[in-house]
Amino acid sequence: MKQLSIPYLRMAGLSLAIASIFTAGCEVSLKDKESERDEVQFQSWNADGYSFVKCSSSKDDNYIANICGSKAGESTALTNYNWHTNCSGASCSSVSVFAHYMLNDNLGAQQTLHIEAFDNAQFTNAPVASLEISGFDASKPASSGREELFLAPGEYYFRAYLAQGGSTPVPYSLQGMELVSDSPVGVLGALSSAERILVKSAKTEEAVHIYINQLFKKPQAEEDSLAKIRLQIALPAATTVEKYRDVRILFLKEADLEITPAYSFNVSSNSFLADTLTSDFVSPSVKPGSYYVFTYIDANSNGFVDAGELGSFVTLNNEAVAVQIDANRTKNLSTTLAPYAL
Repeated sequence: MKQLSIPYLRMAGLSLAIASIFTAGCEVSLKDKESERDEVQFQSWNADGYSFVKCSSSKDDNYIANICGSKAGESTALTNYNWHTNCSGASCSSVSVFAHYMLNDNLGAQQTLHIEAFDNAQFTNAPVASLEISGFDASKPASSGREELFLAPGEYYFRAYLAQGGSTPVPYSLQGMELVSDSPVGVLGALSSAERILVKSAKTEEAVHIYINQLFKKPQAEEDSLAKIRLQIALPAATTVEKYRDVRILFLKEADLEITPAYSFNVSSNSFLADTLTSDFVSPSVKPGSYYVFTYIDANSNGFVDAGELGSFVTLNNEAVAVQIDANRTKNLSTTLAPYAL
């Protein structure tokens, strides 16, 4: 075997040393870039009064960003903030939210306040963004300060509830809405119809106030009826509908729009397909029975059917007909909206 000269070995050793220095430098550079990227994201959120840090828990793949932090002037040992968002950095807009605990039940001073944003008025599936605040004092009626929820531009529905620590809430179904059982809960708007908030690219100026004033008890698990409808909603030809309007689907025990509906569901007018002028709606489970189904577009967003708004009952031979909805079955229906005369 040929022996390598000592100068050659020295040059090889020097090359390896230089390579290791460059490798170590690259690793440090990558770590620094990640830290700088986080810092830029925190600063771009532009929320006065908060101090942001990267959460120590593992990332939840359902959300784009998970940021933790605290509020100026509050003890981080007692109050911690945890945001899950559907946006990142400068792509986020913000909505100011106040949560008001209105019940007289003394739940103690160390509750966790959950404020959640959903993309549907039924609060089904996971929230698209949320804020958890630990250390909320619910020993008496109280309000949170002005808090910020970070969201991508879009339309959202808000709910809030209190829970002990990290306990998972038990769902409670009410008129097609998925709320929370055995914990104080509230929604933005009325329980019969949640209010929609449109979030634009700039900060939403009007603050959202959520009143936590309901406590639903669920003594035992209820069996899901799986009684549903699938409704195809069609518009007349050459009809245009404004965006961000509520399409309301009412389940009535009589063909009378003045009575309180047994169920009320909302979808967005954005759901209509431009080429077919149709939208599909599948209801949550309802109590089996016979219902008149009325659909209308709430053009002026007042929550009522007004003359001239597009609306229609499900009909048979041009007469409103009661539809039988049975357990473990999905009833297929269709309706074509037209200017409605009261």
